[in-house]
This record gives sequence, C-alpha cells and structure tokens, in this order.
Amino acid sequence: MSESIVARRYALAVYELLKAQSATEIFAAEVGAFSREMLSSDELAHFFLNPTVQKRDKITALELSSKGMHSVCARFLVLLAAKGRLGILDAIVRAYENIYNDDRNRVVAQVRCAFPLDDKGLEEIRQALAAITRKEIEVQTEVDETLIGGVCAQIGSVVYDGSLRGHLDKMKDSLVKA
Repeated sequence: MSESIVARRYALAVYELLKAQSATEIFAAEVGAFSREMLSSDELAHFFLNPTVQKRDKITALELSSKGMHSVCARFLVLLAAKGRLGILDAIVRAYENIYNDDRNRVVAQVRCAFPLDDKGLEEIRQALAAITRKEIEVQTEVDETLIGGVCAQIGSVVYDGSLRGHLDKMKDSLVKA
C-alpha cells in the first residue's frame, strides 16, 4: 500500500477520535509540532527513524516526552512507534490537515505574486478565490519576482494564472501556432 494511503488512514482514524472529543484543532499544534521538531533535528530523526533503534526505546522516549500532550495525541505517537510508522508522520500530518480543512469547507491557496501584497489586496484575492471555489480560503503568499506582475494561485492541483508572465506565455503560444 502506498505511503499516502496509509497516512490518510491513520489521519482519518485519529481525526475521528479527536472529533468525538471536540479537539480536532490540537493535532496540528501537538503532533505537527513534534513532527517538525523530529525532522529538523538530526539527533531526533536518527533516533526515531532509525530501524536499528529498538521500538521499546522509542515508545519509552515518546511516553516520557508526550506527558503534556492531549491523551489521544500522545497515544497516537506511541502507536506509530509500536507499528514502525514514525517515518510517515509528516505525511500523516499533511493528510490530517487536508481532512480537517475538508470538514470545515476550507482550502489552502498558495498565492505567488510579483510583489508583497497589502491587506486589501490579499483580501480581494481571498474573496475572488472563495467565489470561484465556494469554500473558505486560507491564503499563503510567496513573492516570485519572475512573474513580472499579477498573481498566480494554486489550490490543490488547480492553478489560476493571472500573472503577466502567464499572459505573455499564452500570447507567445498563440502567435507561434498562428
């Protein structure tokens, strides 16, 4: 089974457990933070992702380090260690975020623009994308000077190209075909 399928199954299972306790928002804060910390530290990554380190040692370390976490999140990390699935924790966190956003009719839009946007411009883009998708939009921006002007937004696999670079490329293609 592919990593993304397995990750989605784990994410859906823990989401349902947390939803029953009205605590779905804490997963990203606790497990997501642990995942980021584990991947950013060579020592932690070596310990938790190394198959030669005994599962019992990983479980003990997780039990000690997760004492302040929500019980479902702490037990979830221990379960992943016991099943040898800590290597897909980052994929599980991403799958969980997708499930969480889907449940709230929300999508994340990656918006690239030629220059930094002010609050008004950001709100106009958010509203335009919300009208197209009929969903609540969370906008994440990135400045991309290669665009020359305009914006390019990506929601999932769909790209909305309103950049000057995109328009010039389309014009070039139509002239070449003519």
